[in-house]
Amino acid sequence: MNQESKNAEKVGDMIRLMSAPNKKKVDVICLDCETPTEEFELLTQQTFYTGSRCDSCQEIYNIKIDEQASEDRLKRIQKRREESVDSVMREELGCPRDPNGYSSEGYNLSANRFDDNPTQKKLPQRLITMMSAKVNICLYSVPNEKKKENGRGVGKTRMALASMRHWLLSRPRVSFDKAHFIEAQTFTNMMHGKFPSEREPEIKEMAEKWFLVIDDIGYEKHDYIGDILLRRLNDGKPTFLTSNLSEQGFADKYGMRIYSRFCQIIEGKNNGVFIHLHGQDYRLTGGK
Repeated sequence: MNQESKNAEKVGDMIRLMSAPNKKKVDVICLDCETPTEEFELLTQQTFYTGSRCDSCQEIYNIKIDEQASEDRLKRIQKRREESVDSVMREELGCPRDPNGYSSEGYNLSANRFDDNPTQKKLPQRLITMMSAKVNICLYSVPNEKKKENGRGVGKTRMALASMRHWLLSRPRVSFDKAHFIEAQTFTNMMHGKFPSEREPEIKEMAEKWFLVIDDIGYEKHDYIGDILLRRLNDGKPTFLTSNLSEQGFADKYGMRIYSRFCQIIEGKNNGVFIHLHGQDYRLTGGK
């Protein structure tokens, strides 16, 4: 076949790419000069292109998909998004600064066990499953003199932050401001110093967040946290709580009205769960 016939065949009308992933950008390689080219938008399973030319050899494209380059691109995109989420959590969503970051990776919870499921060892994965089902979660720990546990430093806040991070990463089309983190005592003190007309918009804003973490509940003197919880429970918006109150202590503090809504059974499934974390204070043991 002469060169003119080859060019005519390439132009045809279009070039067909077989087995292309659906609705993704991929990297491709020109088969004539082996030059890699980035970001071909593939819209259907069998995509066609009209006479685009390779920037290097200027031939009408005869190309193949570079799967490794495409995989590397996705990893770069994911890393950039993770960095963006971490920055927003730190600067805009009220999260405490953590020198170890907000990921659960590398954090050892294997020493902890759970009263309701002693065989469960992977807390982060368990929390992800419950969040997907829109379950209310309360991680709590209480002092235990026999085991020399002070009820602190077992990873409650760390797991709440990691769960919030996962929620944001898994929803790329959701605005970051749909999530927020508040520390119960700090938020309560801030609300108490305002006029009622100033409090209501902020309480309403927290009550309407799609994902809300309320850290260290139970020791605040005023009932603004209970107000937020009740509104969210009535609206079916799940909340992630951490506390040093036991489940009974939670019921005593916030009353059966909130407790029963938190734990109610809906269509055969728990609306909320209390997970008891055990373990030594990792802050006092060097993070081990």
